[in-house]
Amino acid sequence: MKILFILAPHYRNEGTALFSPMRNIGSSIGISIVVTLLAQNTQVNHAGIADVMTPFRATLQQPWLPQVWKSETPSTH
Repeated sequence: MKILFILAPHYRNEGTALFSPMRNIGSSIGISIVVTLLAQNTQVNHAGIADVMTPFRATLQQPWLPQVWKSETPSTH
């Protein structure tokens, strides 16, 4: 907002009128980019976990695992 102080006083209203929409548009673009990256990385991580966590993996067949992790019991959640 300090940039508006270099404008002549009679141009400050117009400067504010241009600055506010540009700030909103910039924020919208930034949020869109972050959400896109988050969704993309979530899909990549999900695919990586799905490759490792199969019901046939020996680690998941251990008796000390909770029943929720067992593939043969239906989930109630």
